[in-house]
Amino acid sequence: MQSNKMSTNVNSDVTSGGPRRRSSLKQYYGTNSSDHQMNSPSICDPFDINSSDFNCDLFLNKLLKDSTLSELMETEQSLYKQIQSLDSEMQTLVYENYNKFISATETIQKVIILTLLSIHCLIQCILQMSSHFDKMEEELTLLSTNMEGITKSSDEISDNLKGRRDDLSKLADTHEVLTKLQFLFELSPKMRESIEQNQYNSAVKYYLRAERTLGQYLHFPSIQAINEECLQIVNQLKQKLYKKLSNREASPNQLNESIELLLKLNEPTEKLCQEYLSMADKRLETNFSELYYQNDLANKWLNSTSDESQSLLVDILEYIDIACNGFLGNLSLTITFYSDIFLQKPFSKANMESNERIKKTLQEFVDKNMNKFFETILIRVQSEKKSINDTTLFVRALDRLYKRLLSLNRTYDLNDFSVKAMAIVEKASEDQCNHFLSYLKSRYQEELTNIRHSILSTSSQSMSTSRSSQMTSSAVILEKQSLTDLLITLQTSISELIKSVVAALMPFTDPEVTFAAKTQFQQKFSTKFVREVVVIGFIRHILTVSLEYEKNYSTATSPPSQLILLLSRLCLDFDTSIIGYLLSFTEEQFNIYNNSDPKMTSLSDVCKEAHETAQQLLNHFVRLEGHNISQMIRKSVETRDWLSSVEPRSVRSVMKRVIEDIAQIDAQVGQLYEEGHRFERSSDSSKSRRTFSAIGIGGRHSSANKSSNWSAYGPSTFDNSLMSNIQKLFTEKIEIFSCVEFSRLSALTGIIKIGLKTLIECVRLCSFSRYGLQQMQVDSYYLQTHVWAYASDEKYYYIVLVYVLIDEVLLSAVHRCIDPVMMEMSTLIECVRLCSFSRYGLQQMQVDSYYLQTHVWAYASDENLVYVLIDEVLLSAVHRCIDPVMMEMSVVEKICDGL
Repeated sequence: MQSNKMSTNVNSDVTSGGPRRRSSLKQYYGTNSSDHQMNSPSICDPFDINSSDFNCDLFLNKLLKDSTLSELMETEQSLYKQIQSLDSEMQTLVYENYNKFISATETIQKVIILTLLSIHCLIQCILQMSSHFDKMEEELTLLSTNMEGITKSSDEISDNLKGRRDDLSKLADTHEVLTKLQFLFELSPKMRESIEQNQYNSAVKYYLRAERTLGQYLHFPSIQAINEECLQIVNQLKQKLYKKLSNREASPNQLNESIELLLKLNEPTEKLCQEYLSMADKRLETNFSELYYQNDLANKWLNSTSDESQSLLVDILEYIDIACNGFLGNLSLTITFYSDIFLQKPFSKANMESNERIKKTLQEFVDKNMNKFFETILIRVQSEKKSINDTTLFVRALDRLYKRLLSLNRTYDLNDFSVKAMAIVEKASEDQCNHFLSYLKSRYQEELTNIRHSILSTSSQSMSTSRSSQMTSSAVILEKQSLTDLLITLQTSISELIKSVVAALMPFTDPEVTFAAKTQFQQKFSTKFVREVVVIGFIRHILTVSLEYEKNYSTATSPPSQLILLLSRLCLDFDTSIIGYLLSFTEEQFNIYNNSDPKMTSLSDVCKEAHETAQQLLNHFVRLEGHNISQMIRKSVETRDWLSSVEPRSVRSVMKRVIEDIAQIDAQVGQLYEEGHRFERSSDSSKSRRTFSAIGIGGRHSSANKSSNWSAYGPSTFDNSLMSNIQKLFTEKIEIFSCVEFSRLSALTGIIKIGLKTLIECVRLCSFSRYGLQQMQVDSYYLQTHVWAYASDEKYYYIVLVYVLIDEVLLSAVHRCIDPVMMEMSTLIECVRLCSFSRYGLQQMQVDSYYLQTHVWAYASDENLVYVLIDEVLLSAVHRCIDPVMMEMSVVEKICDGL
């Protein structure tokens, strides 16, 4: 039946159109149609098929009137599709909800049946209760009768016992008094028995139970005697408890029990506080003893290499664990028990004042022991043997200590110990940085020692090679390579040392470390300790050590001059690149970005210090080498009897030694410093060129001085001394000890200036015979033919400078000569032929020969003879040269044209 009805309803809905079905569905599901009405274009539109006011006749008439046949067909198709769609939706809804409808009907039927059963049971209960009410009335009547009988019996009994009630009350009171008396008489034996059995709690319990009674009946002699005996027993008990309290082997529970019993016996709280803290001091002293023992072992191990001390010594992390678990653990237990036992709840003002005093006592106790603890920890931290590989372990130990103290602060309301803990961390980190700085200094000193030994061994090999082969090119190359490698090795070693130390200090800023999270510590450690103390401190140490070689120079412990030269180049490289690289590397590793901090040393200041140090070292090197050459020249001049000299036949050996030393110095300086800037030949240099002396150096004169050569000097009508002095008026002053530039040319020129100036001053203090003058002439010409190559290299200013000084040497010898007769040119050539030449010496002789060839032929009667003699000079120089490499002819012509 239900299915037939539902099918009939569906068919009727289909025939009645879509709007009616939609309205039925909305009413069933309770949906709000207001939203649809608000969204619909017209609320009361008869032409809207979805409206409740839809009129099919009007819609059909309008559709027929306004639409074409094709539009009518399309509308029909659309309506047909909509009808089919709505029918399918309706069927789907009915099928889906059919089971729900059936189950709802069954549920309602069950509810109705249960309701009917409940009503039936209720009716049965009411009928049964109505039958029981009659019985209850009878029972209540019987109960009332019985109660009346009981009341009468009770009254009769009360009347009979009224006379004895007072007697019973008196007997009860008497019994109670007798019981108390019996307890009082048995109190002393019970207390003694309990004390003998170490049941102190029972003894105190007995006494406290009888204390009030004893106080009430003290006027009785017997009670007073009992009271005195009990007081004696209590005093003995107190002594035992105090003795137990002072026992170091007593457990914390026993101590707590003793203090609680003493408090129950009305012992003064402050006295007990002092006793307890005194006992706690003894317990903490045990922990301190263990820490002191480890500190002693650390000091012994630090000052020696005892295996016994090392085997018993624990590492820093285990030491901190012992300190935290032992001392801090016992201190925490002491504070906890002290607070629980002695601090009362502040119900009254007296309790508050007492608590304040007790807290103050505890605070003083904690401060005293914590100060000792910090001092002990600091000693151990400072005596720790710090190594680059053990930094992580050291930082872990500091972090564990800091965490434990932070936990102590959070647990107890005491002073903030994290401040002192951070102070220990900062002190330990500073000590670590200072230790690493000392490590860097010692390693740098080792590197310097190794380099010094290498230089000395290389110099000895080069010296022996020089003596055997007159300083061959292979020996120069060997030394050059050696010094260059030493410089690179030293620079690399310094960089690697700083990098390794910076990497070893990185654990102090690890994000997992608690104290590293403090911004203030991180900035202070990175900037002040690492950057300033370690990196810049090490750089300044290098500069200071380098300057000490200059300030504390002595012949007894003097370092090799090559080391000073190498250090000057090292400081110059510091200025140009190394310092900037090391500081940028450190700042990048530790995230240092605030370079504008006035407390930070700026890069420019350190570079300036390095530049000044390099300048001082190079100046010192020049003066040192100049001093060595000067000593040879001075001794050679002062020890010779120039008035008794024989006719010269060759150059003195000391002059050859001077040239050899200059060549060796040139090889050393040339490997570390560049050649230097070349000077343009200007009108100023031409003026300087005119300052050559009138005596003519080896025939270097223009055609105007036709008869001017070295042999042309002698007595004449014109005072050559006057002419020389006139020329000096227009000559620029030569600074002998001027500041040296960072170039090979400037350094060698400075050394040569010092040597030639020494020669000038020594010549001025001597007197010469004719042959002595001629010997000085030969030596000067030899110096001229060799020295220019090391001081000029086509730098005309330095050529002039050297020539002026050599002219000054010869002119001073002429002034000091008693018979100033110069050597003939041919004889001078023969003396020079006996000399040995380097490559540059040969090239100088080549220039001189070409110059003579272009000027002398005009004054000779036989031009071919002049050419043959000059060729013989050049050929002899080639034969005597150890490295015969000739100069290009174009270069020779250019030099001679400039002269």
